[in-house]
Amino acid sequence: MNRSVPVLWVFAFLISVLSASCGGGDRASGLDTPAQATQLALQAGAEQTTVAGTAVPLRPAVIALDERRLPVAGVGVTFAVAGPLGDATGTVQMTGADGVATVGSWILGLTPGIDTLTASAQGLSGSPVKFVATAIPGFAATVVAGEYHTCALTDRGQAYCWGDNFAGEIGDGTTSNRSVPTTVVGGIVFRQVVASWNSTCGLDEAGHAYCWGFNTVGTLGDGTGTNRTSPVAVVGGLTFRQLAAGDWHMCGLTGEGQAYCWGYNPAGQVGDSTTNFRFSPARVTGGLTFAQLTAGGGHTCGLTATGQAYCWGENTSGELGDGTMTNRSSPVAVGGGRAFTQLAAGGGQGFTCALSLSGFAYCWGNASQGQTGSSGSCCTPGIIAGGVTFASIVAGSAHACGLTVAGQAYCWGLGYEGQLGDGAAVSSATPQAVVANIVFSALSAGGEHTCGATASGEAYCWGKDDLGQLGDGPETSRSYPARVRFF
Repeated sequence: MNRSVPVLWVFAFLISVLSASCGGGDRASGLDTPAQATQLALQAGAEQTTVAGTAVPLRPAVIALDERRLPVAGVGVTFAVAGPLGDATGTVQMTGADGVATVGSWILGLTPGIDTLTASAQGLSGSPVKFVATAIPGFAATVVAGEYHTCALTDRGQAYCWGDNFAGEIGDGTTSNRSVPTTVVGGIVFRQVVASWNSTCGLDEAGHAYCWGFNTVGTLGDGTGTNRTSPVAVVGGLTFRQLAAGDWHMCGLTGEGQAYCWGYNPAGQVGDSTTNFRFSPARVTGGLTFAQLTAGGGHTCGLTATGQAYCWGENTSGELGDGTMTNRSSPVAVGGGRAFTQLAAGGGQGFTCALSLSGFAYCWGNASQGQTGSSGSCCTPGIIAGGVTFASIVAGSAHACGLTVAGQAYCWGLGYEGQLGDGAAVSSATPQAVVANIVFSALSAGGEHTCGATASGEAYCWGKDDLGQLGDGPETSRSYPARVRFF
């Protein structure tokens, strides 16, 4: 009997070892039973900043964990954009072997501000996980000044407008004035925007034209006379490579160089040999093909590939440059026999300017505020004094500006609201240097304000600001450049 005790003890020991090795006991049960996820936690992409309308650089990710904080595979996770801003792809994911689930992409909305994304897994603590991203404007590739409002186009094709919004020309779905840039609704990616008295138009990447704002006289070209607070397509199925904005008429240039205009037409500015208002694009008569179009208050001009200038429409101040003061409803040649590289039609106080092959500015038409220079002629081109040569030229209602090859801005004409940007509030018939050490890449002249963009994407405006058209917030007129406050 005594010898059997050790045998029983050995037998019991062997059974316990065999049980442990074959899956018995609590420890082995824990290895065999699949782990259960209890928690959803942030893995990557919590807070980011990127340009509005683009995808965040780091895709948001979460991790599923069990009660021992070990990763769990096979857990379903749903990502969702919070609110109407932005979009996401690949929103339904399963956690991988590492317990991680990552959204396909997260694209921020077009409006600068805070966007939010959530990740959820049913029944897990910590769900939903929240991601935030700050959407900032892209670079201001161009800025265009209308009569009382201004618009900018970023390098990614997003349009922003600010200032007067009486007829919906800001394009944000309202008629409330805006003193800082506001996103144009509709999600259209533009490659050009133009601004008129109280309407705005833009070209998308395919060359389709869209317009918004005042439309009583057909300025929007949508076949109606209804004002619009957001972009509507110009009818007719045409595609354009350039748009030009007058006070209440618009024009477009096709890829083949054919000019079409629409809207207000009492002086023949549409150019279709009539004075009928046009609520959809009408072909400019005369059989000419153009390389460039520009539209002013009540007239329009085109430049051929060989530098010959033609104008049509209102001519009561000699702004057509044909040596007369007779309105024309079809193109007539600008007198003087010069070839030009660029044209710029002025607004309400009718005048036109052009850039010669050697870079000198010539202007003609209404000279009441010095906008055609000290040597400007009523009805044919006269050179702007001062000896400054320019790479580009723009015209506002009663002032003009030029940009040198080095990026220095000069302005002349009406200056009472500070639109010349020389630190004073007086008019000048000779070009005055815009103060502040800013190198501009482009200029635009509006009603009584002027704007410019830099190569680094900053936008500046100066002049009258009674309706917020300078875009810097306070609605205070300035005689020097003020930086536009995007965000």
